[in-house]
Amino acid sequence: MQVDLTDEEARLLALHLTKHIKHVDDELVHTDKRSMQRDLALDERRLLAILEKLEANMNEAGLTVPTNGNGNGSRLERRHSSR
Repeated sequence: MQVDLTDEEARLLALHLTKHIKHVDDELVHTDKRSMQRDLALDERRLLAILEKLEANMNEAGLTVPTNGNGNGSRLERRHSSR
């Protein structure tokens, strides 16, 4: 499946995916139930994969990937650099 987005739509989607991934990660950290942890971890991996594809396409198109506000790049970049 493919979705055609304007530059602004791609930036907005990347920004909101980044924010949602952060929220899912926070929920994962604060959840004690193993089954919920597994589900959240799976959701996080899937969302990160989607964001990675979006960012790759944005980079190919010469678009600036939204930052987290302090210039550190996307959530995905920070996550991979901390592993």
